[in-house]
Parts: sequence; C-alpha cells; structure tokens
Amino acid sequence: MAEPSPSETVRVKVTRDLGFRDVVMLGLGAMLGAGVFVLSGTVARVAGVAAILGIGMAAFVVLLNSLAYAELAGSRPDAAGGGYGWVRATLPRPVGFLSGWLSWAGHLTAAALSAAGIGLLADFLLDTAGVSLFGLPRALPLGGGSYNTSEKALAAIAFLAFVAVGTRRFATPARRIPWAGILKIALIVAFIAAGAAALPTVPDLASRFGSPLSPGPVPAITLAAGMFFVAFQGFETIAQVSDRVKSPHRTVPAGIFAALGIAFVLYNAFYLVLLGNVPTDPVNCLAPSRTAWDCLAFGPRALPEPELGALLAATGIPGPSGASLGLFLAAALIAMATALTSNLASGTRASFAMARDGSLPTALGAVREKTRTPRTAQVAGGLLGLLFLLPLSIGGLAATAGILFLLLYTLVNFALIAERRHERTAARGFRVLLVPIVPALTAAVNLALAIDLLAFPSLTPGTIASGQAAWIAVTAWLAAGLAIYAFRRGHPEAADVAGRPRVELLDILAASEDRFDPARYRVFLPLREFDDTALVEFGAIVAKERNGELSLLNVVEIPGNLPPKAIKFRYVDDRIGGLQKLARIGERMGVDTRAVVKIGSRAYEIILDTLKEEDVNLLVMGWRGERGEGDRRVLGSNIDYIIENAPCDVVVFKTKGLKHPIRRVVVLSSPLWSVKGVDEIALILARHHGARLTVLSIVEDPATADAIKADTHGLLEKALALGLDIEQNVVYSKAYESTALRESADADLLLVRASSPGGLRKYSLGPVEDRIAKLAQVPVLIFRKGAR
Repeated sequence: MAEPSPSETVRVKVTRDLGFRDVVMLGLGAMLGAGVFVLSGTVARVAGVAAILGIGMAAFVVLLNSLAYAELAGSRPDAAGGGYGWVRATLPRPVGFLSGWLSWAGHLTAAALSAAGIGLLADFLLDTAGVSLFGLPRALPLGGGSYNTSEKALAAIAFLAFVAVGTRRFATPARRIPWAGILKIALIVAFIAAGAAALPTVPDLASRFGSPLSPGPVPAITLAAGMFFVAFQGFETIAQVSDRVKSPHRTVPAGIFAALGIAFVLYNAFYLVLLGNVPTDPVNCLAPSRTAWDCLAFGPRALPEPELGALLAATGIPGPSGASLGLFLAAALIAMATALTSNLASGTRASFAMARDGSLPTALGAVREKTRTPRTAQVAGGLLGLLFLLPLSIGGLAATAGILFLLLYTLVNFALIAERRHERTAARGFRVLLVPIVPALTAAVNLALAIDLLAFPSLTPGTIASGQAAWIAVTAWLAAGLAIYAFRRGHPEAADVAGRPRVELLDILAASEDRFDPARYRVFLPLREFDDTALVEFGAIVAKERNGELSLLNVVEIPGNLPPKAIKFRYVDDRIGGLQKLARIGERMGVDTRAVVKIGSRAYEIILDTLKEEDVNLLVMGWRGERGEGDRRVLGSNIDYIIENAPCDVVVFKTKGLKHPIRRVVVLSSPLWSVKGVDEIALILARHHGARLTVLSIVEDPATADAIKADTHGLLEKALALGLDIEQNVVYSKAYESTALRESADADLLLVRASSPGGLRKYSLGPVEDRIAKLAQVPVLIFRKGAR
C-alpha cells in the first residue's frame, strides 16, 4: 500500500509550553491568597505565638504529600486532572471518582475563602466609612449568633464576578510574564520589609514572641496546622497542568518544592511581623487580655474578629499616614483575587476532566465554541461554590478546604503505592524513598489532621464551631458524590474514552517525536489562517532553491483552565484540512513539506520553541497590511514578540496585491539599508519569476554614493552572472522614506533589509521600515538578519 503524500500527512501534537518559572508562579498564585491575610488571627486564636509552629507543621505535612505528587507527575504526566487523574488510573473506580469530587470541592471552597476575604475587607472599609450596602444589616441574628449579610453579599458578588470573567475569552498576552503574581509577591515582600523595619522601635519586643510552647499546648499547634493547611495547597494546581509542563519529571518536582519553600518563608516572616507590630494598647486592642497574640486574634472592632487581626497589625506599623494599611490592603486584595482566579480554574479543570471521563454529566465537559471556554463547568462551579461560601464562616471555609484536600492527598498517596506495585519499571524523575512506608505514614498524618479539625472551636460566641461546620459540609458533599456515582455507575456515558465509538482527539495525536536533519535548510511558516497561498509559495521557492524543507505550523490555542486534549476532534480536523491545502503547494513545486498542528495555550512560545527544536534557518511571517494609527505593531503583539526573539533570519511579507508572476522587484539601498541578506532573496525571486531587478540607492551626497555602490556590488555581479535583468538607480535625497515610496510605486514587490530599531521598543523591526510597510501601495518584504 502506497504511503500518503506529505500533503495528506498532518501531524497533531500536544505541546508543553510551561517552564519552571511558570510552574512556580502557578503554585504561588494559589498559595499566596486569603490564608496569609485572614487566617493569621485565627491560628493565633487557638495557638497563640505557637501558631508559628503550626504554620511550620502545615508546611511539613504538605511537603510530605508533595513527594507523591512529584513522583506521579513524572510517571504519569499526561493524566488530566492532577491528583484525580492519578487516582483514577491506579485505584478502583469509586475511589477515582471520589478523588475528583474532593478536588473539585476543595478548589471551589478555597476560591470561596478568597472571595470571603475580599468581602470581609470591603465590608470593613464600608463600615469604617459609614456606608451600608443596600441597607443590609451587618449583624443579623441567626442560630444564637450573628450573620453579617453585608459581608456575605460582597463576597458573593466578588465570587460570581470572577466566575463571569472566567467564562469570557481574552486575547493571549504577548509575553509570558505573570505580572499579577510578581506584583503580589512584591507587595507582600514590601509589607514584610516595612513591618520588619519597624520592629526595632517596638517596646518590649521579646515578650511578644515569648516561648512558642508556653502560650499554646501541642494540641493547639495541630489545630493551627490543620486550619492553615489550605494556604499551602497550591501544588495541586501545579499537578493539574503537568500535561502542559516541559520535562515534567524534572520541572514539576522542582516547581512544587520551590513554590512551597517561598510560601513557607513568606508566611513565617509575615506572621512574625504581624505579631511584632500588632497594637496592644487599650485604645487599639479591645481584647480582654492584651498579649500580642490575643490582640491579633481579636481584631479591630468590639466583637472578636480574628479574620481582621492582620489588618489591625498593619495599622500598628509606623510610617506615613495610612501607608502600611494601604500597602496591606493592596497586597491582600491582589493576592486574594489571583488566588480566587487560580482556584476557580483548578476547580474547572477537575470537573471538566471528570465529565470527559464520563464520571459527571457530559454537559460539564462541553466547550463553548464562541469563547472556547467550558462555560457549563464554570457556571456549575460558581453555583456550587456559593453553597460553601454563603453558610460557612471564613474559619469554616478554611477548615472545609483543609479537610477536603487532606482527604484528596490521602488518596494520592495510596495511588503512589499502587503505582509502584503495578508499574515498577515506569520512567520517573523524582522517586520517593521507602515506599510504601512514607506514603502510608503521610496518609495517616493527613487523616489525623483532618479528624483533629473537628475540635476546632467557634470563633464567634453563639455560633457553631468551625470544625463541626466543616465536617458537616464535607460529609454532605461526600454523600452527594456517592449518590451521583451510584446513579451514574451504569450510565452509558461512564464508559472509558478509549471505548467510545466516536473519534477523539487523543486518537490522532502523534505519538513519536519528529526527527530533523540539521544539515538541511529549513523554512518555517507559522499560519493563523489558510488563505495566504502567496506566502506559502514564497516559502516553497526559497526552500527549493536551497534544497531545503518547508515546515508549516498552525497552533490551536486553548484556555489555561482546560487540558490540551480538551479540544474537539472536529475543530482540529478543520485545521488539518487547511494545512493539507497549503502543503500541496510545496508538494507541487517539488519541495519536502511538513505540516503540523500543535495544541497549547501560548502560541508565541510554541512558535519560538519550534524554531529552536527544528533548527530553523528562515522564519516567514505574513502581514495583511492593516494596522490602526498609533498601534505599536506591524503584525500584532504576539508576532512582534516572535520577531524580537527569533534566533534565525526573519522575513515579514505583506503579500496583499502581489501579482503572479512578479515582473519588477525593487531592492532598497542606502546608508540605512544594506542589501546583505536581502540580496539573496531578491536573486531567488527574480530567477524564479524572470523578474527585472532594480537596486534603488538613496544617498544624501556623491561621497556617500561610493560606499553604497560598494555594498551593492556583489548583488549586481551575481545577477549578471545568472543572466538576470538588473539596474541600479541612484537618487540623491535626505528623505529616505518618502523617496523609497515614490520611486517604488510601480514595482510589483519592494524588498528592504530591516535597520536596527535601537532603543525604540515601539518597533519590532525599525521605525522607517515600519512606516514603509504601512504606507506602501505595493507588496513589501522586510528581511531581518538573525543571530546565527
């Protein structure tokens, strides 16, 4: 049987576009959230100054659990859903379902905790300003206690607003710089620095820290650890994107440990700064006993509000009026907003993966075509998150999330034991020592901490204890999950994906890596659309002349809250058809042509990585010729980023209006524009089309003309040797740009080598070429010499 032609063979690959920095920032995005800002007073309430040991214990337990995640990320990097994917693949089906069910609720509860923190701070600021939200009472009598309806309304508004924002599709940024995460860390570090600088001025500072074991007994330390546990759960977010991480067997473990270490250092420094600066005078501290930890646990108002203890401590830091408080509020709001976004995305990934596996209704695994987002899963998560947010206090939310994650991590540790037993030879990077002893002991510690949280007391008089409320919520959630599993157990949708009769994307993914001959010249065209045949023909002409290869790429961008394999086969099939049509152009011209569809969330990084992987010699980028006045871009922010960072030669080709065949090619020459590099392209095109070459040399005076003629001498000699029709026109003018446009007005194609943009970052090539490309009424080809 004859093999398919190159034009019929389009490879489909899932790319890994996340590196170490991305992984660390993802983890910190979920870790550095509400926990550090609203739980410091809570842990001080039960453990006093010994809460610092509770934070350390929480970090240690998380470290033990991260060992299992680090190994499984290397042995099963393609399992969508993080912990859920690993448990489902190694343990019995009901356990796999429960792991996903726990992960979904854990992230929704963690997101609700961040929303509750935003609502708390907003309500406090409104109360301080004497403003009432819709006239809602701040102390509604309920169940023997009080319910702050204003705070809850603000929290619900924030929560639903972030859910709504997540359902919209936004353009991918041009640079992979997590500005929000960097700003959050910078603000937290700035606050810690301001607080630390004020510590030498605090009278009797040593007494504030005392002996860690004297004010709080060991049981209180375990309660503090269980309550603060949720603040370290960000590595589950890292695990969920392991199918997008480069070298996951190395990057995921390193990212998990780095994020955990950074968070631990920041948490401890933050707590010590709060404890050292919290006001203990009778005017600012209304606690019956005015030790530092008692004031931190009481808060700034008449009722005990440990959630506002950190804010009270911020007011005690000396400095310009309100500066420390403003810094605290900015850091808190940005941190909780980013953590809310991160956890909502993680919750969506969990529910989406379960729906794609048939464990949940298929509607939750649908992607809306217009926005390319899993809107149903996002809306469902928003509604279920309200079930946790509205009835539970901040302490109850933290305890609930902590229990849910502790149970999930317990199942993941059992999954590691099963993985080692059944797949002893599986390829791994990081390996946990003493398996099954270490994961079994870690699972036992998890269960002990989860059960211990049942004893967490009520922080507000007359209300149900946070630990009891948390366990009630967890029990209800587990019961609902088991009922859903029992109902769907025999449902036909619960069949494995591989067993479904319809074609899935994973069935057409290329299993092997491409092999490249580094000695061959390679022309590379990343394509967004499939109608610019002139661009592909140009690439094929150059590749044929150099006896090289033409490589075509189309990137399918997916939202960050979806796994790469969530893309529907039908959508990718459309891209395959488009690439096949263009690949036939190269095939007809006798050029080896390869076409690939890559799936990922960052098109620009995928293109840059491909340039390096394939050792590309010439990158060809198309431009349709439209650009708004004042826009910095010739091509678009992503394309500019690619041009600026490409390691090879680059051609930017405005093909609009290109005639076939080309009859006259004008090459610009001046003190600003050398012909080196662009001369070879001009010769190739003139030879292929039989076109006439005109070298347009623009100089200011006769003295400069000699140097320009020397620069163009090689081009003239080569053209004459090839028997091409070539002429050189020397025009004396200081207005390079307008002269070039006027003298080339009747050309079929204008070629120019890009000048250096220098410090003008507004332009990806050069400012004059940028304007020529925009204003020219003829097709324009701009060449930029690469670093190689």
